[in-house]
Amino acid sequence: MHAAPALAEWVARHVDRPLVVGPDDESAQWVKDVADRAVDVSAPDVSAYRDRTPVVVDDIVSSAQTMVATVTQLVAAQLPAPVCLAVHALFAAAAEQALREAGAAQIVTTTSVPHATNRIDVVPLLIPAVHECVAATHS
Repeated sequence: MHAAPALAEWVARHVDRPLVVGPDDESAQWVKDVADRAVDVSAPDVSAYRDRTPVVVDDIVSSAQTMVATVTQLVAAQLPAPVCLAVHALFAAAAEQALREAGAAQIVTTTSVPHATNRIDVVPLLIPAVHECVAATHS
């Protein structure tokens, strides 16, 4: 099961002119998958995209330090306030607050870990996987 299609669908529905950004090397696979599905452009020189809304994508947000650093850089580059998108919302004590204070316009996560930022339901993605497991155990 891969959440990138659900993330991409959310971005396509809710973010006008998105510029998908990853906070670190580990997020590259997520960024590429979401961007390939939701947007037409990616570029390392973010200042050329001041008319786009940055969408910072990562798989897990726990301390949020890499996202905070990325949001801070995007705000410093005078891009619009970024949307932060993550699959698993683990959020250590002050992580969500630090992300908001850094300048995140919105923080959106999937329902894989219950949190106030959950906006993307991944249960429909689980149903086929559960059916496959049940079928495999009965064969």
